Amino acid sequence: MEASYEIELRHVPRRDLAVVKFHAKLGELGGKLDQAFAAVSKHLTHAGIAFQGPAVAHYVPISKDSFDVAAGFVVPSPISGDGEVMPAELPACDAAATMHVGSYDRLADAYAAIQRWMDENGKHPENSMWEEYWSDDPTPPRTDVYWPVKAQRD
Repeated sequence: MEASYEIELRHVPRRDLAVVKFHAKLGELGGKLDQAFAAVSKHLTHAGIAFQGPAVAHYVPISKDSFDVAAGFVVPSPISGDGEVMPAELPACDAAATMHVGSYDRLADAYAAIQRWMDENGKHPENSMWEEYWSDDPTPPRTDVYWPVKAQRD
């Protein structure tokens, strides 16, 4: 049975990220995300830069089951990269957002709920989305899902 999701349109401010970029199929995401988060964490710790908030993964779909991914952490200002870890940004946008509570393998339910909400509200999705992983919270895990919407034309 699909979970119930509360969807809202949020204006999200621009944020700087420190990330590792990679291409992955759905089945590879978990391991590659873990590696990226570890590499960025090590780089930021070595550079004395504090992260701000949860781990973040930004996705651009390439096909039905593969993505270009930028995974890392929000930082206070653009970083100097080291070849593997590089600066990136989440631009300011309006995004349909919801919170998924529970297993990552059911996260597609959150995207389906956002897609239905967009259809019902006349919104059109951009071709990217991101997730914020709140692993320090008590179980079950919480993932905030953001799917930017295209600007309305007058």
